[in-house]
Amino acid sequence: MTTVLLFGLTARHVAIADKFLMAVQQDDLDTVHGYLSEGFQPVTIKVEMIESLRNLLLLDAEEIIWKVRDLRGNQCSLLGTIKNKSKSTTDIWLGFVKEKSGWKVAAIEAPFVK
Repeated sequence: MTTVLLFGLTARHVAIADKFLMAVQQDDLDTVHGYLSEGFQPVTIKVEMIESLRNLLLLDAEEIIWKVRDLRGNQCSLLGTIKNKSKSTTDIWLGFVKEKSGWKVAAIEAPFVK
């Protein structure tokens, strides 16, 4: 699959990821919960995880660049870099799964995220 085609096919996933992370920054737990897959919801809505993600994102976050995208059937993953105003960076990975209600976050990996 060409890079241009892959970026076009994963544009909706990037939009979901950005909205999900914005909800985390705003401490909007209801919206955060709505973006999580059915299988991930019971395990993930832990204050510690949301707190860790929020701290990661609010440390002078300037932008998130989604540099690696992978789409395979009903699964998608995005690897991004959070760039801070101090020019330091932190990687974050989001895994998505397609459910009846649409694409949902099914996994998160980032430093200090429990």
